[in-house]
Amino acid sequence: MTKKNRFGAIYRRLSGALMDLAVSPHVLGDIPTPLQHTSADTASSTVQADDASPMLEAAAQAPRPICYVLQQYSRSNALLVDGEARRLHLHAPLESMDSYLLSEDASVVFLQRRATTSAFHQQHLYPPRLVRLLDALEQNPALDVDLVPVTVLWGREPDKEDSWFKLMMADSWATPSAFRQLMNIGVHGRETYVQFHDPMSLRELCAQGQQQQPNLSPASFVVRTLTDYLARQREVVLGPDLSDRRNLVDDLLQSTGIQQAIAAEIIRTNQLPEPLLIEARGYLEEIVSDYSNSAIRIFERGLNWLWTQLYDGVEVHHFQTVRELAEDYELVYTPCHRSHIDYLLMSFIIYRRGLMVPYIAAGDNLNIPIVGPFLRRGGAFFIRRSFKGN
Repeated sequence: MTKKNRFGAIYRRLSGALMDLAVSPHVLGDIPTPLQHTSADTASSTVQADDASPMLEAAAQAPRPICYVLQQYSRSNALLVDGEARRLHLHAPLESMDSYLLSEDASVVFLQRRATTSAFHQQHLYPPRLVRLLDALEQNPALDVDLVPVTVLWGREPDKEDSWFKLMMADSWATPSAFRQLMNIGVHGRETYVQFHDPMSLRELCAQGQQQQPNLSPASFVVRTLTDYLARQREVVLGPDLSDRRNLVDDLLQSTGIQQAIAAEIIRTNQLPEPLLIEARGYLEEIVSDYSNSAIRIFERGLNWLWTQLYDGVEVHHFQTVRELAEDYELVYTPCHRSHIDYLLMSFIIYRRGLMVPYIAAGDNLNIPIVGPFLRRGGAFFIRRSFKGN
């Protein structure tokens, strides 16, 4: 081991130890079975041969090398995933990839790298390690690499809060600065989430790109595909990338359906547009929720106490099926609603298992002072039980 490699190993161990003190991550979902099987044998998969044929034959039979994929460049994210992978006895992202003609000092690719103005990085738009892996695949037909996308969330609150402090602390769709990432570690260290997704064959991704978009380079197709995939996974946990309540109401007012309804009402009543816009905004303000992760955390703590008082335990079966459906579909939950406990317990379990809390349709009889605003911040939206006379 060279002096540089020894220093890097010491640095990773010290940084990882400090990260373990500050952060207690929660692993969402199940660990993919192919990842467990592949990782169990990766350490012994290095082949030494004097000629290429035995090496290629061994490469075709041995487990594929693993490379983790993170959305943006972040040392703290890499250390966090590295620690969790080691704890789960998986191949670690900060371990080298040195088998089958691969010689990488780490097993992680960042889709978005650090912002820089250097001419070198402007000319190299794609992750360098990914480019080298693609070159290795082109030179070695028997070689393949498993790319493992990983979602890392520091907190579960998208940018929907009014407070600048909450905006700085909350996880969001934006790439955090170094300062904000340090603040995230300090504030959200105990509310950090990691999810390992199913491995993707790099060679199969290249084949898909050649078939679906032959004009794109393999690197461009792979980066775009993985970026879209991780964005969908992030949305499953954080919910859609919506703005705050006021902007949501403004967007709805500009939607085609409401504009057509206002135009029809102008013709029917011969009114000016402004009063009708004010009336429509009033209806939307009456309906739209005002989701807040702070309120959700209060609900979570209160309900956790309530369940321990009411029940000996709650059994949940087949939730992984729900998680898989949430990746590709909009979900509508339909509890039997024998009591308010049904949707409260359902929402509690969904949140605890790492999915977005469902928005709940509530009768306007619950839209009363104190209770109504608090329910809105928990995801309730109110609907009238009757539209008679309106």
